[in-house]
Amino acid sequence: MAEGLDVDQYRRLLREERDRLQGESDFVDNTGNEDASSDRGELADYDTNHPADMATETFDRTRKMALETNDEDILSQVNQALQKIEDGTYGSCDRCGAAIPVERLDILPYATFCIRCQDILEGSVASRPLPDPR
Repeated sequence: MAEGLDVDQYRRLLREERDRLQGESDFVDNTGNEDASSDRGELADYDTNHPADMATETFDRTRKMALETNDEDILSQVNQALQKIEDGTYGSCDRCGAAIPVERLDILPYATFCIRCQDILEGSVASRPLPDPR
């Protein structure tokens, strides 16, 4: 575990994020489960065969699936970070083993890579200008 980390603070932040994501996931799961006609309100001329109406429903379904997938991915990362706290490896980069800067963990408490390794994994290191050697 990286030195100088207030592990209890990060455990609390991660648990709060986990609870938020689970609540958000529950909300997304419960929206759209009602009869489709109840979502349309006063639109009496809604036509399930009309291309615009079908496109709206397709967009809504796709959006819901994307939100669910994103929440599941982040929830998995949060749970992994909580496990790393229990294992005593929290705050260390999964790739190089270096300490993840506290500033990064403050912003993204479930970060598993230091900034340099994250850039390498995303392929963005080559696109960054090199620092001026002067």
